[in-house]
Amino acid sequence: MLSVNISNGQNIEKIRRLYLQSSNNDAKLDSLNYWLSNYNQTNNLMSAYYGVNLILKSKYLKNPFKKIKYFEKGREILEDAIIKEPDNIELIFLRYTVQKNTPSILMYKKDIEEDYQSIKSELDSIKDQRLKKHISQTLQKL
Repeated sequence: MLSVNISNGQNIEKIRRLYLQSSNNDAKLDSLNYWLSNYNQTNNLMSAYYGVNLILKSKYLKNPFKKIKYFEKGREILEDAIIKEPDNIELIFLRYTVQKNTPSILMYKKDIEEDYQSIKSELDSIKDQRLKKHISQTLQKL
């Protein structure tokens, strides 16, 4: 059982790292997709990462209809994950990073200020030090 927990912990660290790297790197995005393909839809956090993966993938597509399709599907998956766990700060963080980097024309910015305030107020209470560092470092870059 311990090896499964360590493995899952290592996997989430890899996925977090790939998520940050994939915003400007299509090859890293493909790696992220590979890692996420090992999870089914019952893991809410991985589902949310899959959603942001689709949103990022839309950035690299040339066909505008496919871009919108991927973006909308990813947004739907991410929002569903947040509905299931509205107090999960990592999910809120994912939505914040997406909304912060989404063009205004897509009109996906309505939660940005509220999400930012939630993240800032909860940051000190995050017990997972790696997640806390991940969020802190990302906020500094945005």
